[in-house]
Amino acid sequence: MAGAVKRSIGLSPQRAAFVDRLLATGAYADVDEVIDAGLRALQDQDAEIERRLREDVAPVYDAVEADPGRVIPVDDAFDRLRALHASCVKAGK
Repeated sequence: MAGAVKRSIGLSPQRAAFVDRLLATGAYADVDEVIDAGLRALQDQDAEIERRLREDVAPVYDAVEADPGRVIPVDDAFDRLRALHASCVKAGK
């Protein structure tokens, strides 16, 4: 791996055993591949969280900031949900 930066890490016995099992299956050629796969998964997870914050959370936050009257208190929301649930149970749904 050209230009690689060397690091020394310690693993718990459980994590070391997990890495050993992955290597034993032949799914990974060496520990570097296991670490690379784990880091790629973390990068993907972080990117997905960032995307959701940007695309899903931020617009709602901005809408609430622009019109706070759109928000109902959490107790009212739960009261509405309980009433809806009760009516569904009563109706046999």
